[in-house]
Amino acid sequence: MKKTGKLLAVLLAAVMLVSVAVLFSSCGKKRTATTAENFTNTLQNDGFTVQDVTAETQGSEITDNIIVAKNSDELQIEAYFFKNSSDAVASFNRNKSNAESDGSGTESSVSLGNYMRYKKTANDKVYLFSLIDNTMLYCVTDSANAEKAEQIFETLGYK
Repeated sequence: MKKTGKLLAVLLAAVMLVSVAVLFSSCGKKRTATTAENFTNTLQNDGFTVQDVTAETQGSEITDNIIVAKNSDELQIEAYFFKNSSDAVASFNRNKSNAESDGSGTESSVSLGNYMRYKKTANDKVYLFSLIDNTMLYCVTDSANAEKAEQIFETLGYK
């Protein structure tokens, strides 16, 4: 009887360890970054006016593309396609730091594998930044447009 109890305990512990390993491995699942073409097509199909502003910005030495999409409700979402992931992470962290210094509010932050996300709501402003590899989506909007922005981030795989 004692041998059966020990064997059962060992089997139960092994099953629990495997379950925890599977759970954590799926949390850090590598995400796939969107492309400039996919971002442009997705937002145009959703009624946004989309413009490549890479040549008009000072950031072109660290980015391949900067695309700005704006709809009739004044919701603007920007996509930054950096030349490397270290520049993308630095930009994400700079934007996050700026948002954190903009008064108190509710914040959430995630960093898993090649994915980072930050959201803050304060003073009727919503900050959304999401990063996959070397690509960052950026949006600062009012609370009236926040749900639409979240929907687009999700459609593109950045939520």
